[in-house]
Amino acid sequence: PQQRHTDPKEHTYPPKSNGFYLTKEIHSWSEDDVMNFMNDNKLYPMTKLCRNMNGTKLYELYRDSDQNSVVAHNLLKEDLKGVYGIDLLPRYTYLSFIGELREHLRRRNRTIQTDIVDKI
Repeated sequence: PQQRHTDPKEHTYPPKSNGFYLTKEIHSWSEDDVMNFMNDNKLYPMTKLCRNMNGTKLYELYRDSDQNSVVAHNLLKEDLKGVYGIDLLPRYTYLSFIGELREHLRRRNRTIQTDIVDKI
């Protein structure tokens, strides 16, 4: 396949979702929830790599990326190039993916802890 250089800034995103996925545990996310998260946070071309992923798979990708960022970034770039013919995964987009997911997990954890305290 012909290699394409795709600028994430030129990607057209769908309208923001209703954010319902934010109320669920990540392991409960459907494939649609994952795509909504990716699009809401403007994480193209990571969206291509996360198609057909549910929340559990997305969390595994996040964990691998968070633990060994450089290796995971290189592997994801290879996947994009080999599968989709896209020869660019900006480090900024990749780090945004890690950061946005980390922040979501922190917010969910705080919400759960607050709910537990409120019930006591």
